[in-house]
Amino acid sequence: MENIDKNLIGKLSGLVKLNLNDQEIKKLSVDLTDILSSFSKLNSINLDNFNEFDDSLKENNQTREDQSEPSWDKENILKNAPNHNGDELFIELVLGEE
Repeated sequence: MENIDKNLIGKLSGLVKLNLNDQEIKKLSVDLTDILSSFSKLNSINLDNFNEFDDSLKENNQTREDQSEPSWDKENILKNAPNHNGDELFIELVLGEE
């Protein structure tokens, strides 16, 4: 795998308005070369014997049984809540009103 050209990174960084110094461009060049090398390794994997419809994981699904537990005490929750009307919690809007 060939290295990513530092001049190309310099041009691209200008297009996306990144102010990269020489050291950052050099590091980015090494990082991008490593990433592309990893993809090259993935492309070399032989998938001839791979069946994408084989779902053997479903056959070995390990789940636990549901366990029923008592609910939290409503009065205790409301006692510790700053905003409530005695029966409901009031929660402030985070994203705004719609």
